[in-house]
Amino acid sequence: MNAAWIANCLWKQSAKGDWRSFTSAKADLQSTQKILLKKILKAATSTSFADRFRLSSQMSVEEFQGAVPVTNYAEHYEKNVALIRQGSQNVLTNQPVSRLVPTTGSTGNFKLIPYTTALKKSFQRVVNTWVYDLACNFPEAFRGRSYWSVTPVVEQQYGDSEIPIGFESDEEYLSPIGRLLAKRAIVDAPRFVSGEVADTVILLTALKLISEPRLSLISVWSPTLLLNILNAIRTHRDDLLSALHSGSDRVVNRLESASSVQLKRNPKRARLLEKLLDSLDSQESFAQSIWPHLSLISCWGDAGSKSYFDRLKALEPEIPIQAKGLLATEGAVSFPLGGMSGHVPAIESTFLEFLPTSNGRDVKLLDQLGEGEVYEVLITTFGGLYRYATGDQIKVVEIRDGLPCFEFVGRTNEIIDLVGEKVPVQVFRDVISELSEQADATERFWIVSPTVDSPAHYRIYISGSQGTAEVGESILKRMRDNPHFVNAEALGQIVPPEIRVLPDSFTMQSFQSLKTDLGFQLGALKESRVEYSTRVVSRLDQLSHPLEYHSR
Repeated sequence: MNAAWIANCLWKQSAKGDWRSFTSAKADLQSTQKILLKKILKAATSTSFADRFRLSSQMSVEEFQGAVPVTNYAEHYEKNVALIRQGSQNVLTNQPVSRLVPTTGSTGNFKLIPYTTALKKSFQRVVNTWVYDLACNFPEAFRGRSYWSVTPVVEQQYGDSEIPIGFESDEEYLSPIGRLLAKRAIVDAPRFVSGEVADTVILLTALKLISEPRLSLISVWSPTLLLNILNAIRTHRDDLLSALHSGSDRVVNRLESASSVQLKRNPKRARLLEKLLDSLDSQESFAQSIWPHLSLISCWGDAGSKSYFDRLKALEPEIPIQAKGLLATEGAVSFPLGGMSGHVPAIESTFLEFLPTSNGRDVKLLDQLGEGEVYEVLITTFGGLYRYATGDQIKVVEIRDGLPCFEFVGRTNEIIDLVGEKVPVQVFRDVISELSEQADATERFWIVSPTVDSPAHYRIYISGSQGTAEVGESILKRMRDNPHFVNAEALGQIVPPEIRVLPDSFTMQSFQSLKTDLGFQLGALKESRVEYSTRVVSRLDQLSHPLEYHSR
């Protein structure tokens, strides 16, 4: 009986209460959500937001919906958050704001989301329920040590603030007792300095993981991170095995940076892995060969991550791979549970409403959703967001015993998200428009093709070569203003965009003609600025040529 197994057992027991509560609460969605809304509104009393909309903890759901419109960040929260940054209290919630966490806005600028103790606990309830369910359904995954990715965040400047601004460690999603017990069962991730290069991040993480023979669970956000780690083990095996043999990370940490990994000298493990890797004749079951106890992988599996998720499943057919739910920076929406299709709503953490994509005025509650329908998610949280339009779209894939199960299908506000980078299409629109105005030129045709690859990247097609290099540099600069893109780039999950130049005469009409020539129906064409069709992209490649620009 090893220490990790004991710690996991205690962790499971500590999470059981939240699992029991959810199991009981899901039997009556309407009552559960009403009680939750009253708790959230109680935390809103005596605030400037509550005064503006006449909020009361005694309001019914219908009264709350009548008092507060569907909200967005720019109109309803940006000025309030500015007050919070200056140290003002009782702005959105009467609880102290402990941190402002950045996320991407629909215009490409970052938004700051207030975090309170109650909001953090709402996330922890979801994680506890999920972890207990995992331990019941995948017990072998909790017999050894586990790796939970702690995103190496690149520090960015957000200006003066009385409240700390920035990301918290992924461990903050665990309850205090969960964090304490998990330290005995979770692999210590490498420590990275700000701005660390992607190769060092991936290699040090790979080195730490191959040193763990009893790794039984891997939880990462994007599947591309794990795919990159596995690829690094294959392509840098000699350096990694040498580092493991000597117990020094300097073989792979060539830049002599301050990033480091806790590593014990283990020549026996290094020799075993060398023999094992020499015997492999294909990439299939590569991870299972390295970690024979690996019994579960958890990562994103919907929308832009689906192709990477499917690739990982094909590479590791013997290891169960579970798709994560929808945990937005703003609040918890859903999580996977047992054998349910999709993921289930976080009914005790977030008050949820849904705008049908077919009729945005007819707002639905959880018990009013229709199977097969697609909705935009509205959330009301303990962090001070009320009827907030997240821009996330979900599809109801199943309703079991009255409980709707979701699949994340994408964004409503034109945000491209292949690996978690969350790049708004507005970024490209703004840059190209601004540079066209500066050059006193007519608006040029442009379109973006997100490319599913390892690493991911964007192809940006623009008509006319004049000033196109400047377009590339300006777009990359704007993309790097986005903390999610910066992190994805630092991890090697995505690289700078490729700029391809189309003829000066190429217009939107030219593009629509191209698509109709390929068999697309003219009546179904919309002036979308994002193109995923490989046939269309192949034709655009034939008509264009790549352009070099400064990408560092």
